[in-house]
Amino acid sequence: MALAHSSLAASVASRPVRIPTGPGLRDLALRWLRPDDGAPLRVVRRGRLAENRRRYVEIETLSGGQRIALFFFASKVRPGGWSVVPDAVH
Repeated sequence: MALAHSSLAASVASRPVRIPTGPGLRDLALRWLRPDDGAPLRVVRRGRLAENRRRYVEIETLSGGQRIALFFFASKVRPGGWSVVPDAVH
């Protein structure tokens, strides 16, 4: 049975493509939290903000021998991006 190339091409072309537009969450966490050598990054909490359903993640690690944690917010301005400050709600 032969596949129709046009139907395969149409189904592949219709899939949404996610293009990275900035640093990933792990990269941001490493930059902001500066973990000690060998200290893992750990997701403590994740969820959505009540007022606008924006996703957030709390990540913790050890830095300077102390537990440190930050919240990271999904960005609507940069799809697929994250920031340490939520985007302004308009």
